[in-house]
Amino acid sequence: MISGRPPRWTDKQLEWAARKAAGDVLSPDDELLDIAVGNLKRFRDNGIDKAVTQKRWADAIPPTRGLMIITYTLQRALFLCTNGPRVYCPLVRIHRAQLLENRNQLFAFTMGDDALIIMEFEQASRRGSARPASFVDRLVSSRDAERAKLPAERREHLERIDLAVQTDSLGELWGRPSGPVRGEPDVAALPGPEQGDGAGARIDEDVWDRLARIIRAAHERDREVFAALGRSFATEVELRGHQRAGLYVWYLLRNALGGKVGGRMPTDAELARMSHDYAGRFSAVVDADRPLLEDIFRKVFERPPLTKKISPGELAVLGLAALGVLYEDPDAELSRMKPHLTSWWQKHAETFHSEGLLK
Repeated sequence: MISGRPPRWTDKQLEWAARKAAGDVLSPDDELLDIAVGNLKRFRDNGIDKAVTQKRWADAIPPTRGLMIITYTLQRALFLCTNGPRVYCPLVRIHRAQLLENRNQLFAFTMGDDALIIMEFEQASRRGSARPASFVDRLVSSRDAERAKLPAERREHLERIDLAVQTDSLGELWGRPSGPVRGEPDVAALPGPEQGDGAGARIDEDVWDRLARIIRAAHERDREVFAALGRSFATEVELRGHQRAGLYVWYLLRNALGGKVGGRMPTDAELARMSHDYAGRFSAVVDADRPLLEDIFRKVFERPPLTKKISPGELAVLGLAALGVLYEDPDAELSRMKPHLTSWWQKHAETFHSEGLLK
């Protein structure tokens, strides 16, 4: 986590341009904490793709391009198109902000009715934040500081939306239908695996049990048992089991990392810090160094690799080792997460089949 407030903005010409684009949304007393300049690549407003053209915003013309300034204060984040309307939301309602593998930035936020707006932005100017990751990290840090001041009930409502939005893959996020974002359902009310829509919608119990044993071995830092169980899985489990295992690990690791930062999307700086914190335990289980662990963490949040692009097979194997060292009590964590995984799987199994991720 980046601590403290970001430095006061100093590019007066750029600040003037941002204030001019914002119009009466900003007052002279509003302090701009950071600014990014670039191109809007895609925009989705409550389930409808939109685009910026020279003359107007048009429905259903993705992808999109349009010159944009993004800035924020402690009160609100502003997305200011030079050839289109300005869009802004309370800073505390930024639910997902991340750097993508193509180096673009993604922002997902809601308005008062909890309808989701998504923007993909290509930072195209060295003016403003020097690095796209810095802009995202500073924005999230400022948002968290402001959320901490909210009443507990409102903060918990925003965090439930965070969880719903951050659990989605990028494809699922862009494919969200119109309507308000609902938080995750009550775990106690979730149907069990036997109540799914068929075998394809159920958790594979054999795969789950094997993964649990591998995670426990990693937690105990028993390298020999970890390797032996991994070899057994590789030779005894069919392709469909390997496919499911990869998706299970992706979901569990994403949630384990989010749980380390209060159940939200970690910043790049937080992923780097966690890779430092757990690198020693991780390398005791597998022959891998800290940069590889950070790239595994980055992979599950669909961020560009720093040193190595992680393959699906590497994510499955090394992700299990990472879960073993991240979990303080694997049995308790896996028991807690299984209903959530079941619900997520039942929701998305059909999509996984249609996208060719499952046989």
